[in-house]
Amino acid sequence: MSGYKKAMEEAGLAMNDRYVRSVPREAIASALDELLSLPQPPTALLAANDLVLGEILKYANRHSITIPGQLSVIGIDDAEFARIYNPAITTIRQPAYEMGMQAAKIMLSLIEAQEAAVPITYRFPPALQQGQSVQAPPGTK
Repeated sequence: MSGYKKAMEEAGLAMNDRYVRSVPREAIASALDELLSLPQPPTALLAANDLVLGEILKYANRHSITIPGQLSVIGIDDAEFARIYNPAITTIRQPAYEMGMQAAKIMLSLIEAQEAAVPITYRFPPALQQGQSVQAPPGTK
């Protein structure tokens, strides 16, 4: 969310809170109904994980929404099915293996040290897996 807000600010765009949703899996379809029924519906969706991405793609299929023609879609987690969807979905790959290894190292060091640890924030760079599910807005290259 902070990255989204920062990007909107840097682009000089106002953030529309009506576009931001966090709902249980079984409520995703109704949230999409609401979003796409707004007077100015979003032209793109960012799925926070592969479960949400799957629900968005099912919704698009059921409602004959073309990707990226009518709606651009990006997923986070680099779900395997994103590459076999037609068109291939653009995703943001998180280095899950590396994150897990670092978490295990931290846990082991805490067990061995048996003392209070100073909290450290680790950042792992994501990687963009380019698909064909994003259409550039009119007037851009």
